[in-house]
Amino acid sequence: MEKLTTLRGRVVFVARSALSLCLIPLLFLGSSAWAQVATTTVFNSSTVNPTFVNQATTIKATVTGSNPTGSVTFKDGATVIAYGSISAGVATASVSFATAGAHTLSASYPGDIANAASTSGTFTQTVNGP
Repeated sequence: MEKLTTLRGRVVFVARSALSLCLIPLLFLGSSAWAQVATTTVFNSSTVNPTFVNQATTIKATVTGSNPTGSVTFKDGATVIAYGSISAGVATASVSFATAGAHTLSASYPGDIANAASTSGTFTQTVNGP
């Protein structure tokens, strides 16, 4: 990259390769321009609670931040049970449970280029036997 000064005193960088074109934004924006916004993931609800074994329910999580994109991972303890695409800050998924008892659910958002990762608190889904 070559630095040139115009007649009016402005500094102009001229790229001599494709790599130089990629580096130009870094020179002007600095590292703070790439900082991610903090997010919050909240496990909101289940449409049916309690449910019965193998009865479907829709679970919902809300992700706040700077227009978060991507998907949320829903877990029962450490086991992934569903993924939900984020639309207008909300992710939903339809799930059912094969075993009776209390299921401790959570939602996690992996982050994107503008938003940091976050994980919800837990939500208890009660599943009754047949």
